[in-house]
Amino acid sequence: MYEHMQELQEKYQAKFIAIYNKEILGAEDERKQLWNYLKENYSSDKVEEIFIDYINPKGYILIP
Repeated sequence: MYEHMQELQEKYQAKFIAIYNKEILGAEDERKQLWNYLKENYSSDKVEEIFIDYINPKGYILIP
């Protein structure tokens, strides 16, 4: 995912994305919306293995 962050930011900035087996399964503005979409469209076994992350907007600086 991080290798392709520039591409992801262009397409999914400020969204939560779901990734499974190097494939984007969905993207939503809110995590709960994405979670509900995944539960409706995929088996519970698969949902447990899906990686969900937030794509920061371009130029966003994260300060720990």
